[in-house]
Amino acid sequence: MKKKLKAILILIPLHIFFLPLTVESKPITEEDYLWYGVGIGVGVTLCDLSLNGLLDDSTGNEFIKNYFTLSLTSNNRRLLQQSKDGFNGGAQETKLGSRVCKLRVY
Repeated sequence: MKKKLKAILILIPLHIFFLPLTVESKPITEEDYLWYGVGIGVGVTLCDLSLNGLLDDSTGNEFIKNYFTLSLTSNNRRLLQQSKDGFNGGAQETKLGSRVCKLRVY
């Protein structure tokens, strides 16, 4: 047992020095949360309409294609991606019984 513990204690520092991880961090601003929330709202609304038979999938996909463009966020790709992530997060959680919303932004 002591040999295993000693080996682990030696390997951990070696791992840290010889296999460093590169991590890129992005600051999250209030604007990021705002656009994520916009995406959730649009996603849940479209999925609710779709699951209740008021909107077919092809019309929903056409709306998604026309709505999620760079002009939505004044050509800011990061905020557009936040909005898309919010849409997909809200859409995958929208359910009606056992049916799950199939609409997604890619």
